[in-house]
Amino acid sequence: MDRRRASWFPLPLLLAIAVAHPGVVRAQGNLSFYGIHMDPSGQDAQDFSRASYGGGLRASFPVPQLGNLIAGSAGIELVTYPDAVAS
Repeated sequence: MDRRRASWFPLPLLLAIAVAHPGVVRAQGNLSFYGIHMDPSGQDAQDFSRASYGGGLRASFPVPQLGNLIAGSAGIELVTYPDAVAS
C-alpha cells in the first residue's frame, strides 16, 4: 500500500463534512506537554547511541481570518542523544 496516497484519503471526506455542517466543525486552541523516550533497536543503533529522553511543548490556535475552521500549530521539542561508541 502506498502511504502517500493513503494519507490523503480522509481529506475529501473531512472537507465535505465541514461544508455540509459548518456549525459542527470549529477549530479550538489547546496546549500540550509531552515526554519522549527513544530506545535504539538493532546492533548498529546500539553501537552509536544509548536510550534518549526528552520532551516537548505544542500549541494549536484557531485562525479567525479563516472562519475558525483551520487551526495553526507551533511547538518545540528537545531530545538528548548520548553517545556510545563500541570498541
